[in-house]
Amino acid sequence: MEAIQKLEQALLLIQEELGDITIQQLLMLIYIANNEGCPQIEISTALDMPEPTVSRNIAKLGAKRIRIKGLDGQVRYKKGQNLLSKKVDDNWDVRRNVISLSRKGQAFIQRLQRKLE
Repeated sequence: MEAIQKLEQALLLIQEELGDITIQQLLMLIYIANNEGCPQIEISTALDMPEPTVSRNIAKLGAKRIRIKGLDGQVRYKKGQNLLSKKVDDNWDVRRNVISLSRKGQAFIQRLQRKLE
């Protein structure tokens, strides 16, 4: 029963701090926390997600502004969660991005781990 209570506390933290995060995005965040500085293509392969889905989720979890088209047809912009940082891998092709947790992302993962201890 204690494990369920810890899980409940962790889920409440996720909901409180991240709001509308999806399971896919949460899985990506945890994968990146465990594989700091991993290439974007590795995330796609490891989590069996199409590359466009990974790119879209990185944008939502990163600092980039996200373009959202509403049901009324109007385009709005929303700021990302600022949990991830993306940079070009200097050792490879300029099209290859490596993904890491931002400071905010690292702090969130630490709080999440404390809830699960």
